Amino acid sequence: MSITTRKGDDGTTSLRFGKRVLKTCARVEAYGSVDELSAFIGVTRAHFEGKHWMYPALTKLQPVLLAMGGILAVASEDMAKIPKEEIEEMETGLKLVDKWIVELEAKLPRFREFTFPGANLLSADLHVARTVARRAERHIWRMKEAGEQFPDVIVRYMNRLSDFLWLLARCGELDVTVVLCQE
Repeated sequence: MSITTRKGDDGTTSLRFGKRVLKTCARVEAYGSVDELSAFIGVTRAHFEGKHWMYPALTKLQPVLLAMGGILAVASEDMAKIPKEEIEEMETGLKLVDKWIVELEAKLPRFREFTFPGANLLSADLHVARTVARRAERHIWRMKEAGEQFPDVIVRYMNRLSDFLWLLARCGELDVTVVLCQE
């Protein structure tokens, strides 16, 4: 089977379970932004070659983002077809990110002022990932405003994820190491 179907030449794409929509619709913008975020987290991860304390956490984010994209790629009328395990994966991911935020905030000095991204490559990459997460979150909210349905855990996860990425960027700027729980 070829990756090239030519069906999208008319400006439409298939959602999961087969419905076709315009490539410019809010749902496609939302899951496309989540895909972009996962790709950028992959770029950030690639700098580490597995040898940095942040690597395991970043590695755990990508499967959750893949599941999120899969859920966002379902038309509102097909939401009941989503396996409950996919939504449970999002809930588990949210709980883990919440734990990580608590761990990082306990280790970092109190925040006093914003800094400009670019103290080093690691923090700069994480700040870009954070801004992509915020953009994805805005696209998801626009989708909701357009009347589209999806599980609420998605907006909670995206909001928390951008906070977590900001904290990681701050760790990178301050050269702070934290051993994060993995469960």
